[in-house]
Amino acid sequence: KLDIELKLSQALKDKLRAGDTLFIIAKDPTGGSMPVAVSKYTVQNFPMQITLSDEHAMLKDRMLSGLKQVKIFARISKTGQPIAQKGDLEGYTDTLEMASISSNVLVEIDHMIE
Repeated sequence: KLDIELKLSQALKDKLRAGDTLFIIAKDPTGGSMPVAVSKYTVQNFPMQITLSDEHAMLKDRMLSGLKQVKIFARISKTGQPIAQKGDLEGYTDTLEMASISSNVLVEIDHMIE
């Protein structure tokens, strides 16, 4: 499992709306564009603490715990859809080595998709 701390850039705070949808997406940086795990939330106050685990896997044979590397995306969707769209707010990590993650993974939502 991954414990994720989400922050929202000060510059984007005025873009947040009640009812916006937050998606936390884990991808295998070496294997295609389909997410390994996804979790969906209604936006609350930032910072937020979220746990992403094998429970959130998209496919039973492709688990988060089986990855050697991971990249975490946080996207605030204005439409409630998981696919990135213009006006959504997003942030993501660099590629992380699963074996070296020992504490919270920090993701800052720091840009708007144009």
